Amino acid sequence: MTELSYEDVYLYQRDIDTLKEGQWLGDKVLSFAVRYLYNTVLTDEMKEKIEVLDAAFCQLLKLVSPTEIQVLCENLSLDRKDHVLFILNDENDPDRSGGTHWSLLIYSRGANHLKLYDSLPNPSTSAALMLSQKMVKILNLPKADVLIEPCCKQQNSSDCGLYVIAFVQKFLENTVKHLECSRLNIDQSYRSRKFWIDLIENLASHDA
Repeated sequence: MTELSYEDVYLYQRDIDTLKEGQWLGDKVLSFAVRYLYNTVLTDEMKEKIEVLDAAFCQLLKLVSPTEIQVLCENLSLDRKDHVLFILNDENDPDRSGGTHWSLLIYSRGANHLKLYDSLPNPSTSAALMLSQKMVKILNLPKADVLIEPCCKQQNSSDCGLYVIAFVQKFLENTVKHLECSRLNIDQSYRSRKFWIDLIENLASHDA
């Protein structure tokens, strides 16, 4: 049985099992993956300009009141970042847990909208709009517009989390305002289920 503690993310075997073929990635695995990419891809200087908010925190921001958002974000200085990446869950009901889909929402300073990267063929903007409306004041946006950006599409019902990881990695590597994801093939890269399982097991063996 594998367990891993990485910064403030703790992965149990049941979390790691969501990386098995056909499974929908859990929020802890997704948070670990984007945190790992943030730490390994960006320089310290770049980290001052880019913030990646993990899945659980983004869900909290989406569901709490504007007053609570002010408290949660007061030390993050998000309006001073060049880019803020939100890992988005499609569950909009505060009385329910889970969700069925992951997508990536990106704020870039100076833009009057947020960009949504969603691997579904016909994406919905409801969750993205719900979060962006909550973040208008924090990000100093004139309004909560969300634009759906072209990107590569998943071929099944379970790989949305892997596409989000791939989008995050692509953005962090390029660190540019326009994200080209339409030709990204996660099946032929290390952004695969096997890559993350092997990485977690390797880190856990050194952590033991």
